[in-house]
Amino acid sequence: MKKILITGGSGQLGYDIYRELNKRYGDDVTIFMPNHAVLDITDEKSVKQLIDEFKPDVVFHSAAYTKVDDAEDNPEVCFSTNVSATQYIAEACSSIDAKLIYVSSDYVFDGKKGSPYTEGDMTKPINTYGKSKAIGELKAQINPNTFVVRTSWVFGINGRNFVKTMLNLAESRDKLTVVCDQFGSPTYTVDLARLLVDMSESDKYGIYHATNEGFTSWYEFAKEIFEVNNKQVIVEAVTSKEYKSKAARPIDSRLSKQHLVDCGFEPLPDYHDALKRFSSELEAYKEYISTYNIDSDIEFANGTKAIATNLKDCYIINPRTFGDARGSFAPTFMAEYMEKLGFGNSVQDNRSISHKGVFRGLHFQKEPYTQSKIVYVDRGAAFVVVVDMRVDSPTYLKSTSLLLTPFDPEDPKSGLELFVPRGFAHGYLALKDNTWYIYKIDNDYMPSSEGGVLWCDPSLDIDWKRLFAEGCIDESTLDLKDADRNRPKLDGKEEYFHYKKLELK
Repeated sequence: MKKILITGGSGQLGYDIYRELNKRYGDDVTIFMPNHAVLDITDEKSVKQLIDEFKPDVVFHSAAYTKVDDAEDNPEVCFSTNVSATQYIAEACSSIDAKLIYVSSDYVFDGKKGSPYTEGDMTKPINTYGKSKAIGELKAQINPNTFVVRTSWVFGINGRNFVKTMLNLAESRDKLTVVCDQFGSPTYTVDLARLLVDMSESDKYGIYHATNEGFTSWYEFAKEIFEVNNKQVIVEAVTSKEYKSKAARPIDSRLSKQHLVDCGFEPLPDYHDALKRFSSELEAYKEYISTYNIDSDIEFANGTKAIATNLKDCYIINPRTFGDARGSFAPTFMAEYMEKLGFGNSVQDNRSISHKGVFRGLHFQKEPYTQSKIVYVDRGAAFVVVVDMRVDSPTYLKSTSLLLTPFDPEDPKSGLELFVPRGFAHGYLALKDNTWYIYKIDNDYMPSSEGGVLWCDPSLDIDWKRLFAEGCIDESTLDLKDADRNRPKLDGKEEYFHYKKLELK
């Protein structure tokens, strides 16, 4: 069985590498793609310990600091992520003879050549981000079994990118200005992921350029995005000098892919075709949201946000946090706001302490003791997993999961909470030892009223493989109590809740 490690698995490229690996190998691959709560790639000891213990055959290193303008103000953070972390990973790969695929950037060039860059051209970056990637290439090659793959203008379903930005702006504006004198090649992560996995099956190590075929400018690309997606937006051209940015960008970073072809790899399709396929992928997601009548986000008066999930009535709560050099403050519970979501009067707070690999759930309270819950993590890290068990809900038997970690001012995804409506099954998977999982309930707990569903019931759409991969947990070590491990399967029986009849108790 293949063993694969992906850094940056929550990003748009890492996500599609994960999908491609599963499509290609199915159950014949074990994948670890640690999230930030499980692995800090800038921590040398942690990186080397994970790679030494897991012993992957291949490491796809797609994690990077990619905030090009912010890097000018935060060079230490940029270099720590893009240089030091790459060195630690390369050294660890070399020690176990693992293959390494390092994803680099067209920004290692200055853009002044006037024709497409080849792999043999000298790097000459003109901003901090580009310098960090160029040095990162050298660090990656500490491992002799390394592919360095330069790409550009990446877009995919699982992250921010130029295509999504343009389409989001089109919702509120009918005229935009876009830079017209910067040239390169857009790259669809689905296509790039396929190529990277192809590479991992070979031993043709070296430096490669990989983008979708064809060249364009940001201005022309924006116009095509609107045309393909039937958006009536006027695009006006501006020059790089007119469009002020903190970091300089290469004017012409076109990349030659001839070396890729010479080495027998299948080139990526034309970018026009890639854009159409990506637009269809985006449309399918919008159709899902429309089909299941997903709720809108809510922002309360104090700045706290309730962010709609893919489940009806279930919200991620992002508390408004105030802070200064002394620390921070956040109202983690406000009765007025929570009542608007469907949470009644709080009757009990609970704290559950678990070691890594413990899963508690999927539990619910039967009527008349159904409960709404507000859950968060005060120490460690955990995935909260919930399933809509309301037979007349548009999202019946669908699930969602959320990584919960204590608040960290440097991490905008930390300190989140989840509102779990009544009529939901609920559980959590601890990702670290001594994880403190806290939850409020709005109805009394009655042991005789507790019910549950089998955690791995095939009727549910929980992507356990992905959760285990992100948490770096071997399923064989999953720690459950016997009652949860041996619950019967649903087998299509609709015997749970009717959400239209559930009321606050």
